[in-house]
Amino acid sequence: MATRLLEVKPFDSKRAEVRPYEGPIRRDDRELALYDSIAAEQVRCSGTVGDYYSLNVQKSTVHPVYDESTNRVFDGPFRVACFIEWPKSNPEVRESGMRVKWECRGWIPRVEFENARAPVPLEGDMLRVWRTPFFDSWAVSGDEPQDGGYYFNVVKCNDEGHLYDSPGFVGFEVTLQRSTDFTPERRLDR
Repeated sequence: MATRLLEVKPFDSKRAEVRPYEGPIRRDDRELALYDSIAAEQVRCSGTVGDYYSLNVQKSTVHPVYDESTNRVFDGPFRVACFIEWPKSNPEVRESGMRVKWECRGWIPRVEFENARAPVPLEGDMLRVWRTPFFDSWAVSGDEPQDGGYYFNVVKCNDEGHLYDSPGFVGFEVTLQRSTDFTPERRLDR
């Protein structure tokens, strides 16, 4: 059997001329879909899944004299992927007893709300995370809820991740709070 040698062509010194890019370089939110997919994938890989309850102010009623809520109506739950920092406990001992307040921050991609067809997050909403057997018994003050999980009140909400200081953003940063005095799950009428 005869072996064939590969024919090597000589290097062509005539190259195409390289010209500088003449179009405008824009740093804005035109690549928002790309950044949305990066933000959502990161949270889905390293975060947790939560149930978001949105306070419906139009359907809720307020007492006319005392200006207190008499009937809160929540829309949801909406399943969203989110990243929640471990809550820091702030115990407080008083004459009337002890109470604990937990505070933490969370980050939820904007596309999670869009995909779930949920309203924009606002202060007064609730988020339930970590529905595991451990939290089902430990997360509440002795009263085991039927559906488990760890409920937090949303006390602050900001849009975060603005692309090149443009109006387009990729997520919401929420400040969450939970207290043994009045647990957030008591606000839900089931």
